[in-house]
Amino acid sequence: MLTLEQWNKTLPKPKNMETIRRWARNGQIWPPPIFDGHQYFVREDAEKRVNAQPTKSPGTLLMRIKNGTEQKSHSPRSASKSVRQK
Repeated sequence: MLTLEQWNKTLPKPKNMETIRRWARNGQIWPPPIFDGHQYFVREDAEKRVNAQPTKSPGTLLMRIKNGTEQKSHSPRSASKSVRQK
């Protein structure tokens, strides 16, 4: 297993590390990297998926615009502090 930085150095044209981290978060590296503590680890044979679609939650603004949903659905939240009765 290699760190993302080590894996990036093996690429024909190394990219900015933030780009590589974004690929890892969005599922564009296959097989998927493993996040352990504070860094990602990838197999030596891992590669970037060329046509991979980034994984986005269905509640993004773009999806709401495309689907015609007006508002983001919110689940009711409980009060952050309890209210004491006197």
